[in-house]
Amino acid sequence: MDLMDRHLHDGGAGLLQLGNLAQAETIAAYAAEQTGGRLTLVETREFERGVLARLTR
Repeated sequence: MDLMDRHLHDGGAGLLQLGNLAQAETIAAYAAEQTGGRLTLVETREFERGVLARLTR
């Protein structure tokens, strides 16, 4: 998350591979708090082996 925050340009996006949707909810809260809203969780997709979370700046 901190790496994404430092390196993404405005309008950029990054993906995180997570274990479950609860982790995505935690990431959304962390992004809002720790990055001052610069990073936002905009999409999650759940698969048999985990979750992908897309964040944008």
